Amino acid sequence: MKFILLYSLLTFLTGCSVAPFATRLKPQQQQQQQQQQQQQQQAPIESAALFQAALDEFVAADTLEKMTKIQQQAAGSVWAEYAGSIILLAQKHKEQLVREQTVNRQLALDLASLQQHNMHLNGKIEQLKTLLIEQEQLAQ
Repeated sequence: MKFILLYSLLTFLTGCSVAPFATRLKPQQQQQQQQQQQQQQQAPIESAALFQAALDEFVAADTLEKMTKIQQQAAGSVWAEYAGSIILLAQKHKEQLVREQTVNRQLALDLASLQQHNMHLNGKIEQLKTLLIEQEQLAQ
């Protein structure tokens, strides 16, 4: 379940990462944009590798330490946003597990109580059967 959720999240985030470009840019704006793209292309390679390592650690050991570091160190970057999303989803997942465990404990207690009540009722049924047999024997 965790892997499916993680895969879906990454697929969604990958699809959202494409930025729309204006069709009517002035030459100077195009040059500035190309320079910005070149600068951004260098940093994401390092950030992407760090993010991949953090993701591998999360999947293998279920720890978010590297994701938290990425979120703090690369604040404002796409990878920090991805890390933040994964951290948020992991926290929600853990909260859901705690709620489910609480419900499961309560259901186990209810089951034990119902089983005791069932045993008590079965004992009463046996007593009633015995009384019925005795009554039929006395009537004859």
